Formats: sequence, structure tokens, C-alpha cells
Amino acid sequence: MLEVIKAKQYKETKWSGGTTREIFIAPEGADYGKRDFQVRVSTATVELEESDFTVLPGVHRELTVLSDDIALTFEDDDEAVVIDKYCIVGFDGGRKVHCVGKAPDMNLMLSGGATGRMYHVDASKTFVLKKDCEYILFASDSDGVLHYGEDCFLKLKKGDSCHAKDVQMHCVWEPEESRILIVEFRRNGGKELETGRV
Repeated sequence: MLEVIKAKQYKETKWSGGTTREIFIAPEGADYGKRDFQVRVSTATVELEESDFTVLPGVHRELTVLSDDIALTFEDDDEAVVIDKYCIVGFDGGRKVHCVGKAPDMNLMLSGGATGRMYHVDASKTFVLKKDCEYILFASDSDGVLHYGEDCFLKLKKGDSCHAKDVQMHCVWEPEESRILIVEFRRNGGKELETGRV
């Protein structure tokens, strides 16, 4: 199954530092406010020069920025971690995190035994979608075309996504000089996927 999710379909809510737009949440019917999700994928806009992330005990988080830089200071750490475009950081959502800087970002949240990771793939490089994983493919840099199989393709506008499930295929993203951001996850655990750690 491949399903395009247009940016205008994302569910928008406010948080203390800006605006969040939810792209995907599982299981079906889960509610971020109730913290009953296993997987949540969202973009957020940090609108304040300084802000504090919501503390989420029991949640593993992966985060990257879509432009600009931010600096994160984690509870019990003295030095800030600078996150720039294409850098991905993973951390325990139960830790207090102070953010300096304004930027749009991309978030993956995992709980209840779910595992996952985020990574970027350069245009024109082949990548594989595996049947035992689910994916959110996010057009982070520009409009583009996702090629999969002979004469099969999907067009995504910048900021649109594609949810892939129960597929095994080789894919290529175009145009050149851009990247596609891939969120890969398993809802029910199993072999843990490689994640960034802080």
C-alpha cells in the first residue's frame, strides 16, 4: 500500500513553543493528547527564540530540522547539541530539553514497544522499502517524483508525504540536488532499528 498524504491534510495543533502538524499516528484512533500512540510522525515550527520541549516519559524521540539550526541542551548535560539540516538526533523523551533557535523540524515519537529511525537519501540513489517495516516518505527539500518499479511513480509536492506499508520495492527519488527524508518504523517491536542517541 502506498498512500500520498498532502500537507493540507496534516492535523495542526499548538504547543508552548509554536505549531505542530501531525502527519501520521498509530494505531488508528490513537490520540497524542492521551499518550496512547505507538508511533507518531509530525512536523513542528519552533516560533520562539527559546523554548522547552514537552516531557514525554516512555517515549523515544528522533528529530531533525528542515532548515536553519537549533541548539538543544539536555537535562544533566552542560553542553548544547547543535542540530543543523540533515543531522538527526535521538533521545529519551522523558528528559527535559531546552531549545535555542527558530526552525521547522521533523519528529518521530515511539512508545509501547515500537522501534524506528529517520534518515535522508540523496536524489538518484536507490533505496529499499522492506515488507516488515512501515515508512513515511517526506518531501523535505523540494517537489519531486518517487520512482518504484518499471514505469511506476508518485509525485510529491514539497512538504507532502507518502505512507508505505506491506511493500517490498526499490525506489529512487528525483530531482537531483535534493534529498528525501525517510521515517522507518515497526509498530510491534521485533528487531530494533538503528537510531541516533544522545
